[in-house]
Amino acid sequence: MLIPGVNANRRDRSEPQLPYPNSALQCDLTRVHEAWRESQRRHDRYSVYQYLSAVFDLVMVWEKENRAVDRAKRALRLKGRDGGKNIEPFAAVISCTSPRKKVDAKARSKWGRALMFAAEYKSPDEPLEHFIRRHGGINSCAAELSRLSRTQTKTR
Repeated sequence: MLIPGVNANRRDRSEPQLPYPNSALQCDLTRVHEAWRESQRRHDRYSVYQYLSAVFDLVMVWEKENRAVDRAKRALRLKGRDGGKNIEPFAAVISCTSPRKKVDAKARSKWGRALMFAAEYKSPDEPLEHFIRRHGGINSCAAELSRLSRTQTKTR
């Protein structure tokens, strides 16, 4: 599922694409993985927001460059993970930067939907944790995105 209203495969041909070698991609994924490790060390109920913020920030940079899906596919290949046919960038980064034993497919999907909801509705100056908590938490944000997606599908 792509972020509503964003065509992740569109490229603006007028601007040259900056190189983003696998070494840079690996460095970004390592930084996000370190946020995961730090969130696990803290053993605090809200520590996962530090990790989700790192995931969110990385994917939003990719989105701004209109390269999120391409880079998510590259990240999955680099990490030897299967992404299937429909690559969702947030879920892909989560898959590449957190252990499968700790973050199963259901949690990855829920976190990804919550981040997609934030990508669509969060103001740039509001911290991710505040936005998600203001909207009732991760589960509520994921559910709201699903509800809005069903509503938009019915009106089309």
